[in-house]
Amino acid sequence: MLDFRGQGVGILQIGRALGVSHVLETAVRVAGNFITIMLRLIEASTGLSLWTEEYEADISASGSLFGIQDSIAGAVASALKLEFGSAGRLTESDVAYTLCLRSGDLGWNVNQPDNYKAEALLKQAIEFDSGFARAHARLASIYGWRVQVLGAERMWADSAVVAATQATDLDREEREAWAALGSARFIQGQLEEAVYAYHRATEVSPTWGKPADELSFIYLVLARFDDSLEAAARSIELWPSSSSPLRSVGMALLQVGDLKGAQRWLAPGDEDFPDQLGVIVTAINLLSAQGQGIEAKERAARVLGDYPGNPFAYHIAQRPALGERDFEYAITLGEQSHLLNPNIATRSASA
Repeated sequence: MLDFRGQGVGILQIGRALGVSHVLETAVRVAGNFITIMLRLIEASTGLSLWTEEYEADISASGSLFGIQDSIAGAVASALKLEFGSAGRLTESDVAYTLCLRSGDLGWNVNQPDNYKAEALLKQAIEFDSGFARAHARLASIYGWRVQVLGAERMWADSAVVAATQATDLDREEREAWAALGSARFIQGQLEEAVYAYHRATEVSPTWGKPADELSFIYLVLARFDDSLEAAARSIELWPSSSSPLRSVGMALLQVGDLKGAQRWLAPGDEDFPDQLGVIVTAINLLSAQGQGIEAKERAARVLGDYPGNPFAYHIAQRPALGERDFEYAITLGEQSHLLNPNIATRSASA
């Protein structure tokens, strides 16, 4: 893999060049005596992510980097055996497991056809093994994504709750099931239930960064800013490669009026993740708070162009419109957001 570093070569090209079916992508972060290694297993023929994990080690306590290397190699080997071996599988059906893996990133793309393709694959997996909890959990997640990002009807949020609840009933230790339930409850506006579900996901998998990240945003909505900052800090520690914690910290600091602090947290995200919707939201809100209403409105307009069917895009554009006292436009944005997803419509336009 070192031969391809810095050449801008994609996973598909690397897979063909090496003649392999899968590629293990890694990223390393060192903070003081601690090293974090993030791993992602990718299907070379499609570029889909099949498996991700993070490993942490204390360099000072491990004796040497070679010891850490051996330890991580053993952990990866065990994990891959768990994911692909015959023992300890999440399902006894090879077909069901393959279908679940192939749903991969399809469900999270910002287009409906891929989302529906992922749904079809997961439903097929469940037909082969109705007790496959992770397939139910991922089905719930793509239903939630369909509502939250693709602007589908509210009924899909109800379907997400049903699928996620079934997943938790099948396997109380399946972290994706609790996370899917937390997301579904949040979309329905049941925030305390969402908090509970994400806390359960954390209990099941303490080193997984996603629950802390989601909690940081939910706490923002609940105006629990100290809790939001604490959860975001935890998420950054566990999930340094994600832009979401930077967004959450920035938004929490904005809510308490610390504009300089918000700017400091936003800067790395704006530079490293310029196309991430969460980072864009924070940037727009910061511009509005800084009195740069015209700039905020222009950036919000670009979001509407990039995400025409996304209810959050209209929600995002509403604040700068209000800041510029363009109430008629703000009301129109609010109505469109409500039409696409009643759960995220704001009351500010009618104020």
